[in-house]
Amino acid sequence: MKISTLEDQCLRCLARIAAGDGRVTIGRIAESEGLSVENTAKILGRLREAGLIESHRGKDGGYTLVRPAEEISVSDVLTAIGGELFESERCTGSAAVDPCIHESCCGIRPIWATLGDLMHALLASISLADLVGDRERLERRLAAARQAMLAAGDAADAGLRLPAAPPRAGR
Repeated sequence: MKISTLEDQCLRCLARIAAGDGRVTIGRIAESEGLSVENTAKILGRLREAGLIESHRGKDGGYTLVRPAEEISVSDVLTAIGGELFESERCTGSAAVDPCIHESCCGIRPIWATLGDLMHALLASISLADLVGDRERLERRLAAARQAMLAAGDAADAGLRLPAAPPRAGR
């Protein structure tokens, strides 16, 4: 799975708004993220269209979140900007697309569906407030979530071996 540059920038801009004290201007977001004002305006336009932020005009204008930062998850943002990780319509067909020819015997679809479910569950548990809060606390929560995912299910019983996370640089 790849997080696009747009998705990353959207999350970063939303984190700036969540961390801001009141309304946050395009200029302030652009400067703190090292983006051009034009690019930041396009990103904020996408976030506004996705219903994640609202704009306020005038002398004291700027951008605010439409809901408290605790109520907006990373999953909400990524889904609003890039869509679901695994879209089952590819396999089951829809009004516009014929079903996959491998539908009855596909061993790949369960992998993508499971990965999508796991990613959604993890990202849904992380809010914008978590991103701008105590970083060590977030890292501990993520480490605990990773351990729970590795321990959960029947991965060992099914003979699956899940790799350990590679060490991160600078640690």
